[in-house]
Amino acid sequence: MPPEVTYVLTYINVLRDRVRQRAEENGKDRGLTTLEVAILAGGLTILAGTIIGAITMAVNNRKTSIK
Repeated sequence: MPPEVTYVLTYINVLRDRVRQRAEENGKDRGLTTLEVAILAGGLTILAGTIIGAITMAVNNRKTSIK
């Protein structure tokens, strides 16, 4: 592995450990709550529905030219 990549990975690990240590010192909880997960899941469902709707509309509009 190139030394630059090793350096960057080490730097990221050190920063992650510092953030984790500060969170533990402050007594903050880690992770998402159930409500946050539900909101994210709902948002992703709406996004997926919008994308599927756009693709369906595009295919239906070009249906005559598609053989």
